[in-house]
Amino acid sequence: MYTWSRQDVINAGATRLVALFMCSLRKKVWKLLAKSAQITRSAAAIIKALPLLGGTIVVIGNAPTALLALLDALDESRCKPPALIIGMPVGFIATAESKNALWERAYPAIIVEGTRGGSQLLPLRFNALFLLALQKTQQAQHDTVFMNQVNEHG
Repeated sequence: MYTWSRQDVINAGATRLVALFMCSLRKKVWKLLAKSAQITRSAAAIIKALPLLGGTIVVIGNAPTALLALLDALDESRCKPPALIIGMPVGFIATAESKNALWERAYPAIIVEGTRGGSQLLPLRFNALFLLALQKTQQAQHDTVFMNQVNEHG
């Protein structure tokens, strides 16, 4: 698997990289927010992150309730749309429904159909996207250099 440096990400065209790791759902803040709102801790974490998600790539790998909470927030205009939503929750409760709900909306999205998915698939998809973006950027830079040389010696 490719390891991305900050410069690789910038070269691939991402001028702002926000990395949120909310895997540690045992934190008391998620539990308190979830309990007071009568929602899951995953949904609470997404709701707390809403101000940061506009224009970013949002990756949800395990919790369909997090994906549904994001879609509800977008439907209610409580946050700006992400540039891309990768929705790959796994399981049997609301999993296929959450991915179908994402797919039916007009947001750029990547899903795995049905009940399959999970966080173990996400790095593969994310790395593939960044590798494609980096290759495209490198090709564009090469083409620009070539055209500049042609114009100078033309």
